[in-house]
Formats: sequence, structure tokens, C-alpha cells
Amino acid sequence: MTGIALKIMNRVARHGRGARVYTAAHFRDLGSEGAVWQALSRLEKAGKLRRIARGLYDYPRHSKLLDTAVPASADAVAAALGAVAKDDLAAANALGVTTAVSVRPAYLTAGQSRVREIGNRTIELKRAPAWLLDFRRTAAMPIVQALNWLGDDLDDDAVEKLRNSMTPNIARALKSKRVPNRLREPIRVLTLAVT
Repeated sequence: MTGIALKIMNRVARHGRGARVYTAAHFRDLGSEGAVWQALSRLEKAGKLRRIARGLYDYPRHSKLLDTAVPASADAVAAALGAVAKDDLAAANALGVTTAVSVRPAYLTAGQSRVREIGNRTIELKRAPAWLLDFRRTAAMPIVQALNWLGDDLDDDAVEKLRNSMTPNIARALKSKRVPNRLREPIRVLTLAVT
């Protein structure tokens, strides 16, 4: 194994099998772009890494039960493609305000909307509005996403479920960021009782 390939494997092994999906950009600090691509290609040919799609690699986990490599998770693939969060429907579902689920995994990105075929799966990346991206490093992001998805369908049951997820830090984040006018009143209602 060359120096760059060894460094790549050391970095990948630290995260563990099946934990992440990688692109050449994850290793740009290890050498030139051409050298990194060559090392990734060699690692794939040696069976150390798996190429799951053009430009995407993982350190696969092996299922003893099925005696085969476990497919990369949609979340890990989406993260490698630049996703910042699951879509609004997934956030609303996780908070219990809906039982609806997406037919295919969908994620928000700061980049362009696109659909990517990974094996027999389709992963959709949707461009998130700038105001929503302002919440991406806060615990308030899922609540804002749920409110955005609910729109005018916000009922007392949904308010109660969202209120149960509120903390003072989330309330501060909700009050401190700009949101569309249609979300101002629901946010005011949610943050009333939170100190």
C-alpha cells in the first residue's frame, strides 16, 4: 500500500465499517487530487474499499447472517453528497406530527436539487431555502422543518407534540432567526410557555 492509500485506510478505519461514505474531497489534505483518486482506485481493486457509485466509496460492513456486504446507508450516502438534513416530511414524522413517510429517501442540501441513483436505490437532494439553512446547526431545525411541512395543517395535537420537544435553547433559536411570515405565529405559540 502506498503512503496515501495507507493514510486513507487509517482514516477510514478510525470511523469503522459502514459508518460513512467517502469522496475524494474527504482526503484532499493527503495529496494531490490525482494521487488521491489513484489511491482510492487501488484500494477498491484490492478489496479494501467498495465503490458504491461514481466517486463514492465506503468501508463496507459484512453481514454474517446474509454472508454479504451490507449496502451503504442512505443517510451516509446523502451526507457524502452534501446533504445537511433529512427533508421536512422526515422531520415531521420523527417528531410524531405525521405518520406519513417518503417513498424514497429525501434530504435537504445547500447545493442544487438532484436525484442520484445508488445501486437499486434513489436518493433525492432538495435545495433548502436560505432561511431554513440558518437553522442547520441548531436543535430547532427539526421543529422548523415540521412547521414548514405542516403549513396550514397545524392543529392542537401537532402543537402539543412539538411543544413537548421544546427546550429553552430551541425556543431561543426559533426566536432569533428569520422565518417566513406564515411561520411566525406558530413559532410564537410554541415558544409562549418555554422560558
